[in-house]
Parts: sequence; C-alpha cells; structure tokens
Amino acid sequence: MSENRKIKFTTNKGTFVAEMFEDKAPLTTKNFIELTEKGFLRGLDGVTEFDHVPDWYAWERAQVREALADGSYRLEAAVDIGIMVDYKSIYMVGSGTLVHDAEGF
Repeated sequence: MSENRKIKFTTNKGTFVAEMFEDKAPLTTKNFIELTEKGFLRGLDGVTEFDHVPDWYAWERAQVREALADGSYRLEAAVDIGIMVDYKSIYMVGSGTLVHDAEGF
C-alpha cells in the first residue's frame, strides 16, 4: 500500500500538515485532489496551499453535510493520544482509533 498524500498549509498563524486518507474519506480526498489539479489550489515551491482557508473549510463542511445526508459519511483513523498536563508539554499516553459518523464521535 502506498503512503497517504500529505498537504502542507501555511497560514498567518503558522504551518500545519494534513494527511489525506483516501481509503477512509475517498470523496473528500478525490474532491481535494481534483481542485488541486484544476488549479483552484495553487502550489508554491511544490507546496499546495488553499488561497483562502475559510473558503476551504466552508467547502469541506458542505461535502460532509452532503455525505451525512446520503448516509455515506464515515471517518475512521488511527490516532496517537496525548495529554497536556501543563502549558509546557504534551505527553503521549497511547494510541487509538477515532471514529466519526452520523452518530457523532
């Protein structure tokens, strides 16, 4: 199995990387890739960036609403679990599976 694609976002608040789980969220991933390939998302120096992050979030929420309405929405992803005891550090305490569907988390 190939490695999941990753997208690096750069905002005025910092940088973060999102991993695309094509096997878990095929419609969302397909739409994101399609937007990129059609030029709606511009890459600078090989990094794909959304021109206006709030617009991307609004679009993403609409995609999830559509998938919820037709009963196809489900996200299941392996996660690392950390706790923040104080403001200095996050302590990793285990791993698990995050599941989100029409019933919630």
